[in-house]
Amino acid sequence: MEIFNTIHSLNLGLKGIKDIGFVPTMGNLHQGHLKLIQEAQKQNLNVIISIYVNSLQFNDPDDLKNYPRTLHEDLVAIKSVCKDAIVFCPDAKDVNANMKPLDYDLGPLGSNLCGASRLGHFDGVIKIINFFFDLIKPDAVFLGKKDYQQLVLIKQFANKLYPKIKIYPVEIQRDRNNLALSSRNTHINDKDGASLLYQTLYEASQKIRQQKKIGPVLEQCRSLLNQNKWKLDYVEIRESKTLDRLSAKSVDLIILGAAFYENIRLIDNIEFCIE
Repeated sequence: MEIFNTIHSLNLGLKGIKDIGFVPTMGNLHQGHLKLIQEAQKQNLNVIISIYVNSLQFNDPDDLKNYPRTLHEDLVAIKSVCKDAIVFCPDAKDVNANMKPLDYDLGPLGSNLCGASRLGHFDGVIKIINFFFDLIKPDAVFLGKKDYQQLVLIKQFANKLYPKIKIYPVEIQRDRNNLALSSRNTHINDKDGASLLYQTLYEASQKIRQQKKIGPVLEQCRSLLNQNKWKLDYVEIRESKTLDRLSAKSVDLIILGAAFYENIRLIDNIEFCIE
């Protein structure tokens, strides 16, 4: 495993390396991140993992301050699944000094769902993704489906500005209670209670498949979370590929939810199909 801490050293280390599979992370790695690395390995790619807490995507200074940083443990975890990985963990000053201006319009999707309550979040995500894509020049990028809106926005961005990069979506990894794995989970005491978000979304998806009545089911879903000590951000149904609002012809759907439990913001989603 090779570890690079500066842009200059990474550029030297990448000379002559082709067929790159890139896994962008903010560290505090869990099994979901390791699954991304393993999926990159399955494609016989040279795996590069970034570990960088991107301040640009935090709209809450306390959230940025409290984000868990576990670099030593992360490196041990990476080595356990990919001994020949390349790890890039740069300093913020180095990144900021080399980040190019980006004129890119996220469109309406960037400012609704999670974007409505986290102003500027996705602009910050796209800026750092552009920095990494331009620097690393990956052939493929592996992203988890838990951050589904982020996944869709990055896919749209890559299609426009980096059309040669292939985006690989990877399924959500869950704990024994079906709680979606997240770096934020380390702050949760009652993980059984936190699994209610998944349970509620799953039951709603099944009812919608059977009844085809979306509005009443969503209201029941929101009411249940509100009654069980959750501070609800949103629960919505969208087109799964684009996150567009539904039309009469919509078939492939996704239910997405975001809510606070024990003051920790959790997100989850379930894809499903109605015929």
